[in-house]
Amino acid sequence: MNELEKLYSKAKEIPSTLELTNKYSFLAFNKIVEAKYLDVNDILSGTDTRLNSYVGRFKRVLLFPNRVGDTITDIFVRPLVEKETPLKLGLRDMPFNFGNLQNMQYGKPLILVEGIADMGALKLLKSDLNIIVMNSTGLPKYLYELVSAITNNIYLLADNDTAGQESIKHIAKHFKAHGVTIKTLEQYPSIKDTGDILDKLIEYKKNKNSLLKDEIEILKLYYLTQLKNI
Repeated sequence: MNELEKLYSKAKEIPSTLELTNKYSFLAFNKIVEAKYLDVNDILSGTDTRLNSYVGRFKRVLLFPNRVGDTITDIFVRPLVEKETPLKLGLRDMPFNFGNLQNMQYGKPLILVEGIADMGALKLLKSDLNIIVMNSTGLPKYLYELVSAITNNIYLLADNDTAGQESIKHIAKHFKAHGVTIKTLEQYPSIKDTGDILDKLIEYKKNKNSLLKDEIEILKLYYLTQLKNI
């Protein structure tokens, strides 16, 4: 058991009282994306000083493990409540969920998204999708060749903002250099990204607003129509 696995083994399952804190706790509690919970009382002696500082600052955090087979290669740490850049422990350039593609057959569809919440929302809609989370608006340069060796059937779902839309040309250019033409999926016009669906779902679970329920159903139908043949 490596140090990251030891750390993760000490973390706790998300309690029901925290399920609706935000979209990340919702994904973790419902096991749509693997994650556990850690607070200042759980820190181990000898733990990475960056993690100690991060947990000390935010008090409660979520750990999202990245695995290759049964081995945790790195962990994304993010505050439970506050919005902050995630802390990365382990392999610096490994995109989230990349290790789960190790047995993927060449030619099967693969979707690239920017964030963990984007992946979680898509998995909630269609659980069998193959997805890589870039945690950015692109991949490290060397990974374009590696991803192209895994499959030539690549879809990009970029955020509906200036950075996300500008990234489409950049990502397409890098894949084209490796002989792969990517296809793009479109965000619903009124939302920034698929993670927003989770925000709306949590709000609905809290107040049971019928208009919000109708809006969620429209969003689900919109994305499921695009995902139908993937």
